[in-house]
Amino acid sequence: MKFLDQQKNNIELGRWETYKQLELVPDAVDRPKSHPILSKFGVERAWRSTIALLLNELVTEQKVDYLNRCWASQDLYEGNRSPFQTLQRLLTLMS
Repeated sequence: MKFLDQQKNNIELGRWETYKQLELVPDAVDRPKSHPILSKFGVERAWRSTIALLLNELVTEQKVDYLNRCWASQDLYEGNRSPFQTLQRLLTLMS
């Protein structure tokens, strides 16, 4: 069991180091501590799941807003476009 705890700590330390490098966090900032009580009751897992769901919702909302802006732009209506060309343009925007 001690070995597994040590492995988990090594993985978390590696993640923290990578995060510090990517976000340019100064070395003076300590690694955040995990609270065993939160892990015991599953609060930490529930929190991560909630954040993941909200992030997915935000990404979807941003895509819809982008499509609305593109669809509303005059560029889409310029020229004589056939329904096929309009559908093709929509599929291009969605991908």
